[in-house]
Amino acid sequence: MLNHSPDPHALGRLQVDVVIPMFNAARFIERALRSVLDQTRPPSSVTVVDDGSTDASVKTVRSFIAAYSGPIRITLLQQANAGPNTARNTGIDVGDAGLVALLDADDLWEPGKLEAQVRVFEADVAERLVLVYCRAHWIDADDRPCDGPPLNEGAPLRGDVFDALLPRNRIWGGASAVVLRRKAIKGAGNFDIDLRVAEDFDMWLRLARTGHVDLADEELVAIRDHGSNTSKDGYYMLAGLLDFYAKWFEHAKTRPDVLHEWGHLIALFALRSNDRETALAVVRKKLRPEQRKLLFQRAWGSLRLYMLLKQLRGHRAANLPWSKSTMPKHDP
Repeated sequence: MLNHSPDPHALGRLQVDVVIPMFNAARFIERALRSVLDQTRPPSSVTVVDDGSTDASVKTVRSFIAAYSGPIRITLLQQANAGPNTARNTGIDVGDAGLVALLDADDLWEPGKLEAQVRVFEADVAERLVLVYCRAHWIDADDRPCDGPPLNEGAPLRGDVFDALLPRNRIWGGASAVVLRRKAIKGAGNFDIDLRVAEDFDMWLRLARTGHVDLADEELVAIRDHGSNTSKDGYYMLAGLLDFYAKWFEHAKTRPDVLHEWGHLIALFALRSNDRETALAVVRKKLRPEQRKLLFQRAWGSLRLYMLLKQLRGHRAANLPWSKSTMPKHDP
């Protein structure tokens, strides 16, 4: 039998439901689950939503649940492959705790993660907080610390952060690093199932329009780099990023700082692609002429010229920032 966890219902009024979307994660899911059960402030429930795995993921979770005898409710749900957004929404919809914590099936939590983040929520007497995030670090496939692109760049965002967040996702650590207030999710709407890239960024922005954001200022999440979690399909990622920008363009079109940042990232993705003509075609398909004119105004609306200017200034694919928003882990 797996060790019993402390009774989550004896730890205060704010309870947490954990949602773990899973796709072909047999190698890592048990470690992710153990990191949840090892929390010093355990959740009231854990819902694993299998998104049509074809490996031993489901068998592994079923065996784990059968061996567990503690007070935390662990549930496995299965659905046809529909992508991580649908899986997250399925898990969110079945819970009832006041807070929701998300964990990707290949990442890990430090033991004090939920305790630190719930403490921040509990200090918010006015209940203005909608999201609390934390710092993160990299691990490899064997849980060893490893190097990777910077995860915790810039000054932390706190309070009313929508304007500061719109240019670029600065909620560190991706979905695995956040705890969300359930009623805020219901007010903002679940994850957008039409987005395949930047879906977490889209959710953070919608939440930031309704309330405040804060930080539990510790490295409490381990983001796993195992060589298969980063999509190599640059056109897929570029197209997904453009869908996100098109969705939020009305908020960006009067913000030169946002337009500059978005145009910069589009150009870097296009420069990284193996076939730049295909990348240019993707941009022409996804963005209207007036949008391209604003995003690439330094080049009179021409992405081709904009990319050339970036090359002349020494910008290369290596300058592309890391973001879990642009690391889709599973898709139909």
